[in-house]
Amino acid sequence: MTLILSILAVAFSLIGVFCLMLRDPKRRRSFGMVADPRQDALRPFLVAFTILPSIVLLALGDAAAFFVWFAAITVLGWLLVIAPLSRT
Repeated sequence: MTLILSILAVAFSLIGVFCLMLRDPKRRRSFGMVADPRQDALRPFLVAFTILPSIVLLALGDAAAFFVWFAAITVLGWLLVIAPLSRT
């Protein structure tokens, strides 16, 4: 059960990390793309969306799944944002 919860939580959080990555104004400027200030309004909701699985895992009392989620989202999130954005 821990493995299934961890995988689902990581997949859910990676969607949020991916959306945050695409909307990050500093990242967009560094790749020569225009930063859209309207996207800043979505950031708090995307952060909440990203950390929501951690709250659920802790509420369920599954500490092992929480630590697996925490480690996996840290490493996979870092690997995701290290890739360059396409300029399309």
